Amino acid sequence: MTTAELYLVIFGTIGWLMTLYFGFFRYRHYAWAKKKVQFDLFTRVNQSNNNLFLKTTTLLSVKDKNNKTQAKSSGVLTKYFDHIVEKVFLIRAKVVDQKIAAHWIAGIRTDMDYLQRQDESVVQELLTILGDRPNLQAEKDIYTELIAPAQRMSAEDITAIYESIINRS
Repeated sequence: MTTAELYLVIFGTIGWLMTLYFGFFRYRHYAWAKKKVQFDLFTRVNQSNNNLFLKTTTLLSVKDKNNKTQAKSSGVLTKYFDHIVEKVFLIRAKVVDQKIAAHWIAGIRTDMDYLQRQDESVVQELLTILGDRPNLQAEKDIYTELIAPAQRMSAEDITAIYESIINRS
C-alpha cells in the first residue's frame, strides 16, 4: 500500500467516524427535543388543570348564587370541560403514555367526585355543556363516563375508559 492510499484510508476512516459521531449527536438532540416538547406539554396541561380546578372550586364555594357568580361559574365550567376534551384528544392521539393517560383519567374522576360533593349540580351542568356540543355527540358515552359521579374507581375501570378512548380513534 502506498503512502497516498494510506492517507486516503485514514481520511476516509476519520470521515466515517465523524459521520457516526455527528449522526449520533443529532439523534440524541432529536430525542432530547422530543422529551422536552412532551415535558412542556405535560407542564402546560397540568398547570391549566390546576388553575381551572382552583377557579371552579372557588366559584362553587361561594354560597351567594347571584347572576354574576352564576355566569362566571358557567364560563369556568365550560373551560374545564374543554380542558377535559383536550386531554381526551391527547390520549387518543397517543401523545401520552398509557400510565400518564390513566393518571389523567383518575384525576378527572377524582376532580368530578370532589366538585360534586361541593355542589351537586356540577355534573348536570357539565352534561348540559356536553349536550350543547354537536361534534362530541358520537363520543357522548366517553365524556358521560368521565364526568358522571362514581364511588371509587378501580384500576380496571380506568383501563376500560382508556381503552374506550383509544378504540374510538
